[in-house]
Amino acid sequence: MKRIKIFDTTLRDGEQSPGCSMNLAEKIEMAKQLEKLGVDIIEAGFAIASPMDHKSVQAIAAAVEHCTVASLARCTKGDIDAAWDAVKEAKHPRIHVFLATSDIHMEYKLRMTREQVLQRISDMVAYAKSFCDDIEFSAEDASRSDWAFLAQCYSNAVAAGATTLNVPDTVGYSTPQEMADLITYLKAHVVGVENTDISVHCHNDLGMATALALEGVKNGGDRQQLHEIIRVYSHEAAAKVKLEGKRNDLIDKIAADDRIPLTKEEILSELDPVKYIGRCVSQTEEFVSNVIEPILKKYSTDEVKVELNV
Repeated sequence: MKRIKIFDTTLRDGEQSPGCSMNLAEKIEMAKQLEKLGVDIIEAGFAIASPMDHKSVQAIAAAVEHCTVASLARCTKGDIDAAWDAVKEAKHPRIHVFLATSDIHMEYKLRMTREQVLQRISDMVAYAKSFCDDIEFSAEDASRSDWAFLAQCYSNAVAAGATTLNVPDTVGYSTPQEMADLITYLKAHVVGVENTDISVHCHNDLGMATALALEGVKNGGDRQQLHEIIRVYSHEAAAKVKLEGKRNDLIDKIAADDRIPLTKEEILSELDPVKYIGRCVSQTEEFVSNVIEPILKKYSTDEVKVELNV
């Protein structure tokens, strides 16, 4: 039976969405909610990005009990040092290193040759492994990379100690069939892939991120020891924190309505945790129609008007 892991990058990639940045207290609250949901890995941030990012990753690593906590790092010693310093107190730490592998990124962004990229992957994955057993390697812009070269990059990462191989559709370029074919190809050509997890990271530029992720799972493994990982790329979950105060006020208002025979605690216990936390809608109006109104219909025979200007 396949074992599907959930990797949530709300606190790192999701937070980059406009209007979804969070302060330290909000990030810790989000991490605890994600842990309640039961996600397997929380990517807590990019530790080298700023002192505050480092502090927040460190705080999340200390606050989370059961999930693996990861920090992103470029393939440089400074990034990896910062990532390890931030996650080292976690119960289950992970360092997530990445390097671009598409020709356009290597030529114009990295200004590195293929040989230099392969050597950097080997060196930096091994360096990260010297700190931590759980190492993830991402080939940035994998979906636009030459497949044979990409397979060699992943093979080098496995040989250096990577335990998870992530296949990102960085620019939202792929179609579901292309993702399926790419994962199938990598399974057949990456040396040592049977000892790793295969991960997919899908962006929604063309509205197909979910379809791409599902194709990754569908084609990701036929061996019992090969686990597939869906990355949860959730701007909506990040937006949840910003709307929490307004929604709590709304729940207070409903609980005070004599026509609803429930306390606030009872209303909260009725909320579908998947709708309310993990796939949380981004607008208060949607929150009312998708989450609150079903509770109203269940417990009240009267027409209850929900006021949004709380």
